[in-house]
Amino acid sequence: MTTRFSILLLLTLTFACSFGQSNPDTLFVFVGQKLSIKKLPRPTDPPGQMIISYENYQAKYKIIQNVFGDYSDKTIVFNTNDHYGVPAFSKSKYALLFVYKHNGKYHHVRYQYFDVYKTTSGRWASCGDPFYFDEKFKDSVKTPIPVVKLDFPKPVTYKINPTRDSATVREVFPEPYFKVEGLTATGLMGSYVDDLFLVKKEGILRQLGYFK
Repeated sequence: MTTRFSILLLLTLTFACSFGQSNPDTLFVFVGQKLSIKKLPRPTDPPGQMIISYENYQAKYKIIQNVFGDYSDKTIVFNTNDHYGVPAFSKSKYALLFVYKHNGKYHHVRYQYFDVYKTTSGRWASCGDPFYFDEKFKDSVKTPIPVVKLDFPKPVTYKINPTRDSATVREVFPEPYFKVEGLTATGLMGSYVDDLFLVKKEGILRQLGYFK
């Protein structure tokens, strides 16, 4: 089972600028498999970022699928800063990740990711509403984003926090995207990674200056 983020991220944090984010040539988007993640000393706030307390981690991932940008190695090491502690994307074995290069090193575009799973057709996809964390940008995304029934070799399930009330559970795991039974939600519908990339490309990544 995997753990799904149950609280919407603060939009003011999501929009915080990072160095290199005005240059689309620095962006690399990929499906990766987590190899390791380790905590580093807390960083100072880089130029252009909000003054706030961030935890600092170094992540190493295996490249499973290149979605956007150029990268030739089989693995990638990048830094990631997160106000919430251990980055949420690292709680999943596989994730669609967004990183950029600055001074020869890669950095995660803060908070931008989708947990993804391989379908029976061999394509990677994420369960749920593709705009769950990007509702603010829904009207900005002009390309239609298909939501389809997903079939996996094994059911993709999520643990439900037993302290959550039924209304919160329905908000986090709504029908028809999920089927909820007891304290388990099973993913039924969602979107493939190429479409998930467009959600970010025409939304937050455009806001951050990567795309016009």
